[in-house]
Amino acid sequence: MLRFRVTAPLLGVIALACSSEGVSPGAAGAGGSGGTTGDAGVAGANRGGGGGTAGSGRGGAGVDGTTCSAQAGEGGNGDGPASCDMPSYADATVASVMVGKVTITVHDTDGMPVVGTPVTVCGVDVCSHLEHADTEGVAVVNLMSAVKKPALKFGDGLVHAELAILLEDAEAGVVFPDLTLPALPAQGAPISACNTARSNGAELTLAPNATFTLDILPPYDTADTRAFRAAELPPEQFPDGIDHGAGLERIFTLAPLGAVICPPAELRLPNVAGWEPGTRVEFLVQGFGTGLEDGAQPFAPYGEWQSVATGVVDAHGETLRTTSGGLPIISNVGVRRL
Repeated sequence: MLRFRVTAPLLGVIALACSSEGVSPGAAGAGGSGGTTGDAGVAGANRGGGGGTAGSGRGGAGVDGTTCSAQAGEGGNGDGPASCDMPSYADATVASVMVGKVTITVHDTDGMPVVGTPVTVCGVDVCSHLEHADTEGVAVVNLMSAVKKPALKFGDGLVHAELAILLEDAEAGVVFPDLTLPALPAQGAPISACNTARSNGAELTLAPNATFTLDILPPYDTADTRAFRAAELPPEQFPDGIDHGAGLERIFTLAPLGAVICPPAELRLPNVAGWEPGTRVEFLVQGFGTGLEDGAQPFAPYGEWQSVATGVVDAHGETLRTTSGGLPIISNVGVRRL
């Protein structure tokens, strides 16, 4: 089974002072979003800045009896936790490139500046230091070293969504004058095996023998912050380059980012677009993680979108539900019609 790390989220990471030199991602556990500068100059450890190993947030089957064992709650043994492989999309041909000054202006879906939101440029090997949006929602990032597959990453993955945009031909610098971050619900829904977590019309259902793996590190170090949260990024507010040519029609931002679910969970999303019942759809996850080996990219190519499931609009036209495959990791989810 492939071992991997995911680099730290933008919230809960200590920013380093002044220098524009790049830093290398550090090893972490299985669960967390794509990276940024972490503790003591290290980009990552899962969702918060110190190292970490997978499994500290792992729970077996069991919720109050029903079809699960009444004795097995979160972290329990249940009837034998599932075991899953983790696909890697490592690409040894990726070349290092230079990235100039990156300037962004970020607001929420109502047009208000997202003050203080963390911002970084991070590749599969090197990350910039962490910056934060000012009172106007403006942030400037400098990375003065070569990087493989650089992406702009912004948002905290808890109060607001976290998004990534691959940077191509950015050696001369790039400006993003109009980026949107959806606010995530203040109240999340607990995630456990043999249960359905609901948030903002989205539903995540884990199998009776499911395991849920997420390092218990900031910002996901309490039961509340590890809860399921969802919000849609409206299509009219998609930033240029967000889908990297995937042709996405809807994007739903989910948290806690990087939580690994085995076997993959059933997912239902609200049919906000009003697609006809029976319409076939495809679900794709955005790649945030990097691997223990240089360049490894688990679950999806870094910064890109990978198909993990297909499904259909339900008979009532209310939800888009997975029918084949499922959600193996909590990440942003894109949907397109087949």
